Amino acid sequence: MEIAHESYVLDNGLEVVFIQDPSLPKVVVDLWYDVGSFDDPPHRSGFAHLFEHLMFKGTPRIGEGKFDQTMEAAGGWNNASTGDERTNYYDVGPKNTLDLLLWLEADRMTGLDITQKKLDVEREVVRNERRQNYEDSPYGSVWIELPKAMYPENNPLSRSGIGNHEDLMASSVEDVRAFYNTWYVPNNCVLAVAGDFDPAAAKRWIAETFGALPRKELSEVPKRVVPPMPDVPTTAFVEIQDDVALPAVLMTWHTPALYAPGDAELDLLAAVLAGSDDSRLVKRLVYTDQSAQEVSAAQYSGRWGSLFVVQAYAAPGHSLEEL
Repeated sequence: MEIAHESYVLDNGLEVVFIQDPSLPKVVVDLWYDVGSFDDPPHRSGFAHLFEHLMFKGTPRIGEGKFDQTMEAAGGWNNASTGDERTNYYDVGPKNTLDLLLWLEADRMTGLDITQKKLDVEREVVRNERRQNYEDSPYGSVWIELPKAMYPENNPLSRSGIGNHEDLMASSVEDVRAFYNTWYVPNNCVLAVAGDFDPAAAKRWIAETFGALPRKELSEVPKRVVPPMPDVPTTAFVEIQDDVALPAVLMTWHTPALYAPGDAELDLLAAVLAGSDDSRLVKRLVYTDQSAQEVSAAQYSGRWGSLFVVQAYAAPGHSLEEL
């Protein structure tokens, strides 16, 4: 089903998409930048994610800590995420906050205030996030090791998006500014506005806030070199020893890229295998054999290639060999 929408492009290359939905008096502003962990500079793993954190640290117009405060004072909230091939920032608020949300996002698109102090603070936040979610979390180290097992070393997808401590510590203010000036420009972004809003007013506000921001010439945009995805059948086995309550097995396959033939079918396959209590693996392993405590399956769709993952935790008294 196609969602009714309107789209247009500003003179500076910013793509704009409108999706009207008056069912609730709310609006969403969502910016998608065409840059992600795949584009981390050499020996700077985790850089795109680190930069996502820095984007909330304020501009000369909005001081440090004031981005969230200003939005929340008007009844709004925000968040962001970094993937292999994109970084997105989204804001949600009452319908009368649309002009504020647009102004705040336009202000930080090209006006970010980057200092050594801010870098030092957010670098430690990201390192603690790595410790909490990966190093000290049960089974968390799997997601550090999986990319290395699935892609050759020269493929950027072999690096974990969270980065390693050495690369994070090596990042400098100059690295941050270069990354910002390279990727955070209007013609590398799609702006989506959804919810209960007046398109005419939204277009006027977007022209006033984003319209004057300079585009980056094509000659200045780095060419993204995507290495060939693995296409030779191989079997990689990685064993991780950790202090966990139950042994677990994770099986992963290379699968078609996002929207390629087979991608949607694998979403369906994941549901058939482990999408409900009646799905095949759950019914067999959890309820019939009772050899598994939990089973999951998912198609992790990616721009250049995807991974299909099946994960199972052995029930007490059962081995991974049984699973």
